[in-house]
Amino acid sequence: MSIKNKAINLLERQITKPALVLETRAWHSGTFYEVDLHIPDADFSQFKGVSHIKCRVSPLTFRDYTISKWDDITKTCTLFVDAAHNGPGSTWVKTLSTQDQISYMQIETHRYPVMDQENYLFLGDQSTIGHFLALQQLATKKAQISGAVVINNKIHQEELRDYYPELSLTPVTLQQCHSQTILTWLQNQSVNNYDMICLAGSSTMIVEVRQYLRKNGVPNNKIKTQGFWR
Repeated sequence: MSIKNKAINLLERQITKPALVLETRAWHSGTFYEVDLHIPDADFSQFKGVSHIKCRVSPLTFRDYTISKWDDITKTCTLFVDAAHNGPGSTWVKTLSTQDQISYMQIETHRYPVMDQENYLFLGDQSTIGHFLALQQLATKKAQISGAVVINNKIHQEELRDYYPELSLTPVTLQQCHSQTILTWLQNQSVNNYDMICLAGSSTMIVEVRQYLRKNGVPNNKIKTQGFWR
């Protein structure tokens, strides 16, 4: 091992903590993954918003993934990783196996309005499934959640329905782009009937859908956004 690599390893050991891979599950075609983790140092009882874990995916390279389906008693959670594109995160998740130890730098919780209203609309793409499951876990029992998520793989659409029917989101097939797909779906929706509309995923889609919502009378304080990619 070179002096440079030794220095990198030493630095990473100083700034990261360990987590254990309990199981990985690949969806059809191996382009989308669920990763169950045991994180002994996590305090999930303090979660008041959506939290992200900054995972080491290659030397000195980190990626943020939403923590969902967490359990404070067992210190376990699930990450949902979109691996349909080329990148260090996609390469990393495809190599993970049960009992692997991974490293993470930190867990950050982003403040979010209390999910105690009745009607929520979730709009996003496949990369947002973990984010929306986390929001659902934060919501009170009276919350009614609906919406749409852009998923181009037809089998993945079926898998979402089969694996997480409680999420109650409609999978829609990608048209020209993510923005146009969501905007077309919204044409049949009464957007002013919701207590909050949560947009997540493509930053471009978020900007364009927010503009549509504002033009149709939805106030800014009823729109919550989280950009994951451009």
